[in-house]
Amino acid sequence: MWLNAERHKLTQEDVIAAYDLSFDAHYQLVTIHPWVDGNGRMSRLVMNQLQFEFGLVPVKIVKEDRAEYIQALVDAREQESLAPFRDFMLEEHIRNLSREIAEYTKSQAADPIKPDADPINIFADPIADRLYQAILQNDSLNYNGYAALLGVSEATVKRRLADLKKAGMIVRVGSNKTGRWGTTGIVEGRK
Repeated sequence: MWLNAERHKLTQEDVIAAYDLSFDAHYQLVTIHPWVDGNGRMSRLVMNQLQFEFGLVPVKIVKEDRAEYIQALVDAREQESLAPFRDFMLEEHIRNLSREIAEYTKSQAADPIKPDADPINIFADPIADRLYQAILQNDSLNYNGYAALLGVSEATVKRRLADLKKAGMIVRVGSNKTGRWGTTGIVEGRK
């Protein structure tokens, strides 16, 4: 009841209040200990669901910061105030976003597969474009090899290869085990 009443009071412009409400819901659920194991996981799930509902970037708590997370819970309980927990969660969110932005920036600077400019914009999907460029450079990698090169999952590579095959941009030459990928020249011919 409390949570639903608070959700209806929120305005879209008040992002901090939305985060605070999600943190409060997390705190309330984690401190009642209804499960033998999984209090934190369930509480984070509820928090992330609320953040999704409010259109916010979800907060995650990384393993390395678990001790700080637990200490923030203890501090909030001892001080009988949600401020220490809210402060920790917001700082954790900012830290994680900063790390992810730094990693992304670093990966873009060190990306060995830089797609050529494509004025026709054949590739609507940048991953498919990068995969195609990777095949041009090395046509004999397996799914895992392309996934590692592009920094995506093996399943993503499989889907994008199927899309490229369906579009007639690549073909499989030889067997699935020992073969290689070949380009059909459709893209090069249009550039």
